[in-house]
Amino acid sequence: MTVPKLSHVLAFDVGGSHATAGIVDLGSLTISCANSCAIDSDGTADSILDALQVLGNSAIAKGRQLGVSVDGIGVAAPGPFDYERGVSLLRHKYSSLYQMDLKREFEGRFGLQRDKIAFLNDAQAFLLGEIRAGSAKGVQRCIGLTLGTGVGSAFSLGGCIVEEGEDVPAGGEVYCLPWKGHTVEDAISTRAIQNSYRKISGKNRSVRDICVDAPKDWMARAVMQEFGHELGLVLRDICTTFHPEAIVLGGAISRSAHLFRSAVTDVMDSIEGWSGDTLQISALFDDAPLIGAAIRCFQALELAVTFSVCSTVDN
Repeated sequence: MTVPKLSHVLAFDVGGSHATAGIVDLGSLTISCANSCAIDSDGTADSILDALQVLGNSAIAKGRQLGVSVDGIGVAAPGPFDYERGVSLLRHKYSSLYQMDLKREFEGRFGLQRDKIAFLNDAQAFLLGEIRAGSAKGVQRCIGLTLGTGVGSAFSLGGCIVEEGEDVPAGGEVYCLPWKGHTVEDAISTRAIQNSYRKISGKNRSVRDICVDAPKDWMARAVMQEFGHELGLVLRDICTTFHPEAIVLGGAISRSAHLFRSAVTDVMDSIEGWSGDTLQISALFDDAPLIGAAIRCFQALELAVTFSVCSTVDN
């Protein structure tokens, strides 16, 4: 039995407040027909799924105009989530989707068989995209870190995502690791930057405004350097055991890496074998998880066919 041919995948990146969909060409790993929309993560299941259906159908309709048809669906989504079954375990957001069989929902709404629909952790999708088409292309041992409201992470070996091993934290997740009496996420997320700025200035500001004003605001510059120092300490702790060839930073905060990258490198320079080139900024940004989700769709179908062949032989 051969793997059914997949040439184009409808890929989704579902975030906390918005979602993006586009068609990924698996040959060139390029994206077309992409668009985004706001999503109310506290809404009803129907309102959320209807919004995703409209978003997906819009991309599919644009694809048809270009003579492109969709062969599968890949979805990058935050956890906790049973990605293999396509069942959401989220409670703090998208709670109306809790325990729903989302593969069945997508199957019904888009008319594709469930074995051609795959779900993947959003941070893992980001790293997979960067490994195949971005800043970590060809890298054998890599860490991906998405910095924003939360902290997403993923580890890869030989181009494949890994979630376990003596050098990899459980599930590849670093956000929940203990750090100075709190967690890593408390130290290197949006709230860490906002809290630091509030302590210095007494003002509540968004991270975006802090970064925009950094060239003329010494307090903002100091906060971002402090953030970089703390990020460097976290990465040094992780790299001491994993020894990555590359670390790729993504997420909204990484777009202002020029404000904190030197502070990260100052800390990391103490690691034997460390090079300034080891720390990379995403080349794809918002495109990375879409490409990663599409690749995961192909991998899932390939695995399903292999399992089917093995089961037939065993019987």
